[in-house]
Amino acid sequence: TFWALENGEAVELPPLDWSALAQQFVQAAPKAKPSNSALGGKDGGPGDAKPKLISLIDGKRAHNVNILMGGKIKIPVSGLRAAVVGLDPRIFSSEEVLTALAQCVPTPEEAGALDAFQRSGRPASELADADRVLYELMCVPGVEARLRCFKHVFAIPDKVTTASQVFQASLQASEQLQRSTGFKAVLRTALAAGNYLNYGTRNGNQLGFRQVQRQLLKNLPKLADLRTVDGKSTLMQVLAAEVLRMQLAQGLEPSVLQEELAALSNPWLKVSHQEAAESLSAVGSQLEDIRSLLADYVPLGQLQADG
Repeated sequence: TFWALENGEAVELPPLDWSALAQQFVQAAPKAKPSNSALGGKDGGPGDAKPKLISLIDGKRAHNVNILMGGKIKIPVSGLRAAVVGLDPRIFSSEEVLTALAQCVPTPEEAGALDAFQRSGRPASELADADRVLYELMCVPGVEARLRCFKHVFAIPDKVTTASQVFQASLQASEQLQRSTGFKAVLRTALAAGNYLNYGTRNGNQLGFRQVQRQLLKNLPKLADLRTVDGKSTLMQVLAAEVLRMQLAQGLEPSVLQEELAALSNPWLKVSHQEAAESLSAVGSQLEDIRSLLADYVPLGQLQADG
């Protein structure tokens, strides 16, 4: 081999600095992890690990609650109970926030599990985040009625305002129709044309427009459906030209219905009176709900004193 004796003599090793070589290539000892005491904590074993939080509600339900709390509600769990008791409008700034919070109120089954946990003497800090939300809401007396009635505070003004705008728009439109000389001229001309075209039939010789009589006013838009023989114009266009001709012949200023009847373009006219009336009826029910809550209301401080 390579290390065979040379001329029968053993191969001599070169004079190396073995001490320097040992220092350069010595195996490094593994670094010790700092103890809890070095970090300002306590020395210990498995007992130092963070305790696992307890969840008593369904996993999907917990997920939904966490989404609501992190999205629409944004109230720290530690201050949730006081916020619901105080119902501060600076915190609950919209009906949407209260609706989201009402979805977090525990069901009877969830409340039963949380109540059993409470009676076991264990602290609420051991509960998972979603469970803690339900627990804090459960501890507020009459939480469902409280949140529901506070939602009315936001809903009632909107409903009253909407109904008021609907009725006001109808009143303004009615007043403009009664004052409009152009609209009256159109009605007279349409009546005369209808009597002429329907001469000899049961629809001829009408004396005026009455809603009870075949809903003639409601059928006025159908004037745009009847076309002339050549198909170039409609009866409505012919009548409009005839009204303009008569007004000019009498030396009158031509009427512009779009200006005289501007109120008829109000979008609130698309909402029926029935819808507005139903909205006001709902307001009455909500006010009664608030009166009922206030009649049975006991201040939270008194409840704690009695307890």
